[in-house]
Amino acid sequence: MFGVAIALGVALGTTAVWYSLHVAADVNVSIQPVGARHTIGVTRTLFLGGGAVVGGGTGWIVTRVSDGSTATLLVVLTLLFLVQGPFDFLTMRLSRPVTACAFIATAAIVTIDTRIANSWTNAATTWLVATAVVALFGVLHWYTPKSLGFGDVLLVAPLALAVGYVFPQNIALWLLLASASAALHGGARRMRRSTPMIPFGPHLLGAGWLTLVMNV
Repeated sequence: MFGVAIALGVALGTTAVWYSLHVAADVNVSIQPVGARHTIGVTRTLFLGGGAVVGGGTGWIVTRVSDGSTATLLVVLTLLFLVQGPFDFLTMRLSRPVTACAFIATAAIVTIDTRIANSWTNAATTWLVATAVVALFGVLHWYTPKSLGFGDVLLVAPLALAVGYVFPQNIALWLLLASASAALHGGARRMRRSTPMIPFGPHLLGAGWLTLVMNV
């Protein structure tokens, strides 16, 4: 059972990353500024390897989770991470249809589980917190559109909903982890004297996945 779940996770993880890299190539964005074939190959290998690790790890974790809604939310968030993360990292863009599909899936899972478990108070708290997070990011985008894109505002909706439904108190931890990793990324870019602009999406996604994993 564990082996099958891990193998399936590895397969889905690498497929999701491959799709992300394929779409990035279709929009004519090079994977590395230097455009060297060797560098491109190394980058692809790193992303695909990361997808295999995250996918396989998620498959293993899912087999240990007794709550079906939590396991399903983790799978949805993992796929969102592996599709949007590499794409945003390489193109500084986020696919809104992918984000919309993730939000619909997350909202459906929360709604169905709420009806089954009759946990309306928890659901109301989750939706309230998620709305507040989206509103916060919306305000930040309004005042600093160059540093925070509207795609990031949309992206936090499914992330906040998933993290908040499993454990609302960890919303702050998720945002702290995302901000800290983004700050380190930006600092590293500055030290290399390259552009200080970095995509925030991969950090939101990675921190969301990690926060959810720590609570299942």
